[in-house]
Amino acid sequence: MANSAIVAMPLTTEAPAGLLVLFQAAGSERFVITTSTATTRAYITSDRGCALERDVKQWKDAIRYYLLNEKERNDKALKLHKFLKDVCGRDNFDSGIQKIVDLCESNY
Repeated sequence: MANSAIVAMPLTTEAPAGLLVLFQAAGSERFVITTSTATTRAYITSDRGCALERDVKQWKDAIRYYLLNEKERNDKALKLHKFLKDVCGRDNFDSGIQKIVDLCESNY
């Protein structure tokens, strides 16, 4: 994954599959193409990676397109990285835990 231009994650389930790979790819600022599922749509948007239906032609065309369009691919990879860092990062986690602790303390 470290030297890849694209991380392709074709999923066959609506279950929250592939999240570790998605996070690893985003952490390495790699472009992600994945199947559009309820879970992946929470992370992959039109400006952060590429979510596709289960259609081989769509996948083939998207992979070819993004291999040829390095700047767009890298911009979307960086936006996914930033989104996950901002939304799922340690600072946000710490803040959420502190709010829970404060709420529990105020109820006692």
